[in-house]
Amino acid sequence: MCRSWVPTCSFAEYHPKNRDENGHRTVVWFAMKGAEPRLPFAVAGISRRWKGNYKGEVREMNVYSMMTTTPNEVVNPFAAERMHIAMEGGKSDDMRQVAQRSER
Repeated sequence: MCRSWVPTCSFAEYHPKNRDENGHRTVVWFAMKGAEPRLPFAVAGISRRWKGNYKGEVREMNVYSMMTTTPNEVVNPFAAERMHIAMEGGKSDDMRQVAQRSER
């Protein structure tokens, strides 16, 4: 197992209460503060090689897990237990809500 960086430009959390007209949970997207297009950043993670049965076939692949921390005031209303550890040049306090949409 090794430490890794997971590159991204945004992440999503389900809204704890809101649902769309079809009853699906509403998704809230987050990104770093800054000009569009969304600024890239990295999330702290761990990775390792894994070999096993994947969809009925024995495969070997890299698997990743992203590290989380206590959410800041922007993410907290939507994910009170955790938020990704943002490793961009700024701090996790630079996280902002960028959009809201529904997803099935």
